[in-house]
Amino acid sequence: GEDSTTKQQGSLTQQLLQTPTAKLYPPLSLGEGLGERPPLFLLNCGGDAYTDRQGNVWQADDSLLSHSWGQDFAGIHPYQASQRHLSTDINGTDDDPLFQSFRFGRHRLWYDLPVPSDTLLYDIDLYFMEPWHGRDDYSEDADYEGLRIFDVAVNDSLVIDDLDPWAEAGYATPFCRTVTARAKDGRLHISFPEVKVGQAVICAIAVRANNDKGTGWAMNVTKQPAGDVWLSLDTDTIARLPKDELPQDSEARPATIYLPQPSQNSQQSQRSQKPQSSQNSQRSQPPHTTTFIITPGLGQEYAMRFRYKNTTGQSVVGRLRLTDAKNVVLIDRPITFPATPDKFKMLSTTTGTQINAGTYILTIEADSLEFKEMELQ
Repeated sequence: GEDSTTKQQGSLTQQLLQTPTAKLYPPLSLGEGLGERPPLFLLNCGGDAYTDRQGNVWQADDSLLSHSWGQDFAGIHPYQASQRHLSTDINGTDDDPLFQSFRFGRHRLWYDLPVPSDTLLYDIDLYFMEPWHGRDDYSEDADYEGLRIFDVAVNDSLVIDDLDPWAEAGYATPFCRTVTARAKDGRLHISFPEVKVGQAVICAIAVRANNDKGTGWAMNVTKQPAGDVWLSLDTDTIARLPKDELPQDSEARPATIYLPQPSQNSQQSQRSQKPQSSQNSQRSQPPHTTTFIITPGLGQEYAMRFRYKNTTGQSVVGRLRLTDAKNVVLIDRPITFPATPDKFKMLSTTTGTQINAGTYILTIEADSLEFKEMELQ
């Protein structure tokens, strides 16, 4: 049977049952017993109504069930603000249209799904996919892990922590996470309370009763708009202007890559070949220091991404320090590098505070690590 686990976020605590295993798509039959436990919702997030290859009808997304930041501003189409559509083939499924449209966002994106009872448990199938990272990179050493990390909550209780779609399945390959939760005030509120890197993405949501007490409930379908409303957002006519009339094409927050400085540890070890006394030889050697010279150009908080290799088979805890030109230490905290296979992986963090434009020395004190580069954005 499933174990009951208490998940807590802030001061709110709820009893949840969670099935954390990721399943490669397509479980479009929604598992065994679909006839006994008919779905309350089959929702095509960011897309129009769709009938899949097994005859399941997925209803179109709409503003009665979902919310995006665009709904908070007059003159912005609520659908257009947080929806995208891909034309690429989707891996592992024949139901490409269900995943070619998706919603993306941060804490202003959520779903409110009305359900019949607060006392029963509901199974919630959440379908995800990485839509961008790795699109044009098919090399064996392609690695986009850590470029999109977000949490998922149901009724403000955390159910999925640090989800990384590319790490789960790679580019354009859907997968499913199933969680089980109780409703609150007649609804299931599905949100993304913390996005550590990038933005959250979601392709589809299915909801059904956790047991046979939901037998006989009708599928909860809102009034659907006529036609392919979501798809039409991608077919607007775009006027072409001369290049000299277009705004300057520049990235608002460009990323800069820095290479590690030549190691000082090996130089120090070669300064003297004189034999050491037993007392000196027993002294513990200082950890290896990797140094980056970074030059941010704006005063703001920055993302820092380290491409590293750790082949020890276990996590390595190091020390991250950031020192300004006046030798003032601005950051001094531990940082953990998980073990990696025999290839470089990405670890993402932030400065945690605003730093001004200037030149800084960034050091990582840790043994048994190899760094290829760091990215500042």
